[in-house]
Amino acid sequence: MFLEQCFPASFRFGHGDITDTEDRRSGQCDIVVEFPFAPSIPLPGGGARLYLADSIAAVIEVKSNLQKQWGEALRTAESVRSLRRHISPVITVGAGVGVEIPVFIVGYMGWVELETLEEKVRSSNLSGALDLQHGHFVAKEQFFGGVRASGAVSLWLFIAALQESMAYVKAADPSLLGYCRPSS
Repeated sequence: MFLEQCFPASFRFGHGDITDTEDRRSGQCDIVVEFPFAPSIPLPGGGARLYLADSIAAVIEVKSNLQKQWGEALRTAESVRSLRRHISPVITVGAGVGVEIPVFIVGYMGWVELETLEEKVRSSNLSGALDLQHGHFVAKEQFFGGVRASGAVSLWLFIAALQESMAYVKAADPSLLGYCRPSS
C-alpha cells in the first residue's frame, strides 16, 4: 500500500506468478510492479494474479529477516531473472528496458553493517536490497552506477531505483499472441 501511494496510479502493485513466452514461470512473487500497458489475469480465490513478463517493471521480495531468509530470496530472484521480457517499446526514455526483470529484496531485519549487505548484493543476482531495521540500501550498477546508503536517504534511494525501473518505457505494444501455443 505504501508503494501504491508513492507512485502514479497508472502503475499497479500486486502479487502472484509471472510467465514468459517460453512458458517459464517465476513462482509466487511478493510484490510485482506492473507497467500500465498490458493485461494481467486475476487468479481465483484471492488477489493473486498471473502476470506477463513483458508487462513487469520490477519484482520486490519481502522478508522478515534478511540473514535467515537470504537463500530463499536468492532462489526467488533466480526464478524471476530466468524469465525474458520481449517488449516492443513505442516510447522509451534513456537506455530502455532490458530483457531481465529487476529484482529487489526488502527486509525488516538485516545486517548491522552496510558493507555486509553490499557484499551480499554484489555477489548475488539481485538488483538491490533494502534493510529497514538498519536503514541500509544497496543497488547494483544499473541503478545510478551502483549506490549504497544508510539512514533516511536509503528508503528514498530504493523508491528512486524503482522509479528508474518503471520510467524507461512510457508506452509499448506487447505481443500478447507470443503467449499462445498452438494446439498439437
